[in-house]
Amino acid sequence: MAASTTFVLSGDPAAARAVVDGVVAERGYTGELTPNGTVKVSRGSLPKTLLLGALAGKNFHLTYLLDYGTDAAGNTTATLHRELGGSALKGGAIGASKAAEEYQAFVDAIGHAASQSGAYISHSTV
Repeated sequence: MAASTTFVLSGDPAAARAVVDGVVAERGYTGELTPNGTVKVSRGSLPKTLLLGALAGKNFHLTYLLDYGTDAAGNTTATLHRELGGSALKGGAIGASKAAEEYQAFVDAIGHAASQSGAYISHSTV
């Protein structure tokens, strides 16, 4: 199970970041800048998820951390970190499965958008 995926993107750093931020917004996530510079992106309702678990449907709460940086070649990096374990606590095995599916869909959407924009260089998953 992937814990994080790092994308390497070319071009203007602001434009590369805008590609990823666009996917965040399109998928219904909101971002909150943390004190260490990481962006915490989330969607859904935590109270509904705690009450209903995986049955919360579209309101199932998901949270990821998104780090932006620069690699040695000067390319923009965007790393999406999964919240491991939290989804299982919120929704059991079904919640963990839903969270894994959404993580993969999120990664695929970022890769697709980066490719469409011409900024995609590579990605790696750990």
